[in-house]
Amino acid sequence: MAYHAEDWHEAHQKLMQNGVGDNYIVIQPTSRWFFKCWDEGKMAQTITALQQDGHTVVLTAGPDKKELAMIDRILAASPETGVVSLAGQLTLRQLASLIDHASLFIGVDSVPMHMAAALQTPCVALFGPSKLTFWSPWQVNGEVIWAGDYGPLPDPDAIDTKTKERYLDAIPVDAVVSAARRYLS
Repeated sequence: MAYHAEDWHEAHQKLMQNGVGDNYIVIQPTSRWFFKCWDEGKMAQTITALQQDGHTVVLTAGPDKKELAMIDRILAASPETGVVSLAGQLTLRQLASLIDHASLFIGVDSVPMHMAAALQTPCVALFGPSKLTFWSPWQVNGEVIWAGDYGPLPDPDAIDTKTKERYLDAIPVDAVVSAARRYLS
């Protein structure tokens, strides 16, 4: 995963404009397929726990209106301080540079999660009904939290990608927060 110094300069400028220093966590809660997304309330609870631990969270997402609306709902349920959104504001290379400099990446099965794995950024990846042997991050410095450990999941080959069902919702907040704390300590 390659990016240029200018990409990091631009991403770093956006961080500074939002009062974010060099120590931050990137959270990518969205995917183009919403069946791969976690409950917004649980994501906000995770952000709150990390913020209470003294961490700054940077939310990212693509420019899609549905993804941006999801970010807005998460922000509305999150603390007023310690969390900023760069959703829809970064190129892919700028996003890669942001992830590369992060203390931790938390996200769902999506392109940014794979970027974090390729960049060797500590990663907590939330997975639902995907074929883990093909799609889970290969890096050692990461942890996969699979919704199938907390409830039944449909066969990955039988999923209607347009469903509004959220298959990751079985994952408890504590599992994600505990995994994050392990990588942040």
